[in-house]
Amino acid sequence: MIKVWGRPDGSNVIKAMWCIGELGIPHQRIDWGGKFGGNDDPGYLGKNPNGRLPTVADRRGRGRLVRPGIRRGHPLPRRQA
Repeated sequence: MIKVWGRPDGSNVIKAMWCIGELGIPHQRIDWGGKFGGNDDPGYLGKNPNGRLPTVADRRGRGRLVRPGIRRGHPLPRRQA
């Protein structure tokens, strides 16, 4: 399962979600950033030191982070292809 942190109207989040949807990858999007806040949260900065959206990470097993994650929307289509 892939987790995506980002708000639904964010342009880079839209790109990431479109790619994930086209590939049929199981995912969960978490409202984050903008009016939802959280970009300066220490836990989030541990996932993405830039504090930008989206952050995409694989989670397996007991929910631990397996990959460090993608920290921007542009690389996702290239990485999944």
